[in-house]
Amino acid sequence: MKRQRKNRTDCCQEIIQSQHNINKLLDCLKAGKQLKLPEQLNMKFLKITNTQIEERKCEIGKINQMWRYGGCSESVNNKDTELEEKLVKISHWIEQELR
Repeated sequence: MKRQRKNRTDCCQEIIQSQHNINKLLDCLKAGKQLKLPEQLNMKFLKITNTQIEERKCEIGKINQMWRYGGCSESVNNKDTELEEKLVKISHWIEQELR
């Protein structure tokens, strides 16, 4: 926004269109690939019956909903703690950009 001389998010169409997708927001901000989150996460399996389970996936734009309703990531390299660490790095990057 600062680079485009905008001071409100509602003036930036790319940000409005990105909604909750952090990767799209990072693209708009030209943050680079190192800060991006995985495009899709595997959630904990859902047990339907004793012999039947359902695999659940979550797009990165819906990570807020996953956590809001008590879900968690079970992806091998992207457990909740790793995702939280990446979000903290993104936050630090934003702080640096605002200076």
